[in-house]
Amino acid sequence: MKICAIKLGARIASGGTSGGSGEALAILNMLSKHNEVHAYTKILPKDDPIDGVTLYDLVDKHESINDQSYDALVVINGSVNYFGGTDDPYQTLNYNIINNFKGKVFYILCDPNLTLKQIWPSVEKKEWATNYKQEDIEIVRDDIIYISQPKDTVKILNDIQKHKIPVSECYHYPLEKFPLMEECLTWKPLAFRDYDLLYGGTYRQGKRVDDMIKFYFDMDEFRTCMFGKIKLKDFPTKKVDGKVPPQFESGVPYQQFNEKMSNSVATVIIGDKYYKEVNDLAQRIYESILSGVITFIDSDYDKEKRVFSHPILKDILYVDDANQLKDRLNKIKSLSENEFLELLTLQYNDVIINVDDYCSEFSNLLK
Repeated sequence: MKICAIKLGARIASGGTSGGSGEALAILNMLSKHNEVHAYTKILPKDDPIDGVTLYDLVDKHESINDQSYDALVVINGSVNYFGGTDDPYQTLNYNIINNFKGKVFYILCDPNLTLKQIWPSVEKKEWATNYKQEDIEIVRDDIIYISQPKDTVKILNDIQKHKIPVSECYHYPLEKFPLMEECLTWKPLAFRDYDLLYGGTYRQGKRVDDMIKFYFDMDEFRTCMFGKIKLKDFPTKKVDGKVPPQFESGVPYQQFNEKMSNSVATVIIGDKYYKEVNDLAQRIYESILSGVITFIDSDYDKEKRVFSHPILKDILYVDDANQLKDRLNKIKSLSENEFLELLTLQYNDVIINVDDYCSEFSNLLK
C-alpha cells in the first residue's frame, strides 16, 4: 500500500528526544516494512532522513495530498496545544488533512489519554481564526477507524464519544511491543548495577501516586531511585510523611532511557488508574526487558497477566505489595551471575516477537 502519515502534537523527526517522537518513528518503521510511506510534517535543515520514509513539508504540500493516490491516512496520536495563543499551522492543518482526505483514515491510539479531539472550539476564539474555514478544521467525517493499544476497545469507544468525532470501528493491536523491534543492550553483570530498584518517568499529575509510594517508598534496605520529571516535593505530604523516600535524579533523553535502566537490578511496572480500566500495557515494560532489568509487574496493573506466559515468570514477576517485592528482590540479588543471566534470558525469550510478522499483521489492519 501507499500510505500518508501525520503526527499530532509534535514533529516527525529522526532522533527526537521525546517518547512521543520515538513512538511515531516506531510506527512509521512498522509501516515501512511492507508499504510505501510518505510522512507530512515540519522539516528543519538539521533533520536526518528517516529510513524507509519519504518526508514532505506539511504546509507546502498538504493541498496536493489527494493527488498522490494514497490508500490510507495514518494519524499518530498526540495533543495539539497553542502555547501563548499563537497558531502552529503545521498542527492546525493536520485537521484539514484528516477532514479532507479521500480514503480510509486510521487513528493510532498508543496513549489512551490522547484520543482524537476537536480543535475548532479553541481555534475559533483566536485572532488568527480567519486563516481557516470551520468546514476544513472541524472533523465531521464518520468513517475514522481506531487502532488501539489498550485492549478494552469497548470502553475506548464509549469514552471517545464525548469528543463528538464519529468513529467507524476500533481494533486492538499490541502497539506496546514495538520496542521489541530493536536489539537488546549488552546486559551488565549483577555485581555492576548501581541501583536495586529504578523507575523513570514523570509525576503524571499524581495519577499513579499511590502505586509509586507502594513500591518505591520505604525500600530503605535497597538502592532505590526515581528519575525524570519527578521530585519528592510533588508527593502530598500526608501520603509520604514518615516514609523513607527513594533517591531522585534528573531525566535523560528518550534514546538514553534503556541505558539508564540497565544500571538497575529491577523495576516495577505501574500504571494510571485509567490505564488499568482500559487494559493498557506500556512500552516501558519491553524497554526495561531489553535493558536487562528484572521487570516486576504490579498485579493490579496487568490483571490478565498478558506480559509473561512462562509459569516461572508468572509466579515470580507479578507482585501484589511491597513485602512480596522485597522478598523476591532479595532472592534475585542473591543469585549467582549465571543464574541472574538465565533469569534475564528467560524473561527476554518469553516476550520476543517475530518482527516481520508483527509489522505485517499491523499493516493488514489498514487493508
